[in-house]
Amino acid sequence: MKLIKLGFIIALASGVSALFIYLVGVSSSPNWTIQLTYQDIEALQSLQSNFQKCVSANGLGLQATNGNDYCKVTVNFPSDTEKNWIDPKTGKHEPLSYEFDLCEAVATWEQVRNSTTILTREFIEALPNGWEEYAWRRINKGILL
Repeated sequence: MKLIKLGFIIALASGVSALFIYLVGVSSSPNWTIQLTYQDIEALQSLQSNFQKCVSANGLGLQATNGNDYCKVTVNFPSDTEKNWIDPKTGKHEPLSYEFDLCEAVATWEQVRNSTTILTREFIEALPNGWEEYAWRRINKGILL
């Protein structure tokens, strides 16, 4: 019984100390605001502008308009589009616009791109001759010389 009490006291003390360390660390952390440089702002404006042009050219009548910051874009259906989709929960027609976050899309793409690169590298290194076999196949497109 004394062993259980001792274990409980140790667990409680370690939990309280972990909570204390966390609170001290959070309260002393710096302000987490991000300062964008002029080049960052230009890049975001260019991304937003190019996205709007791409939607206009390839979006089958969709139009992209600026949101409340450089990352947000609202994609709108043409004004003559009929509302056919009904939300099953509310029973109301769904709106003909969609809020889109370009920065989140780019971040997601970077994660996917990096993970596929890692998987490809792991695959290539697992081949019997590794990079040599892969490079030969890639250069010669599998044609035997």
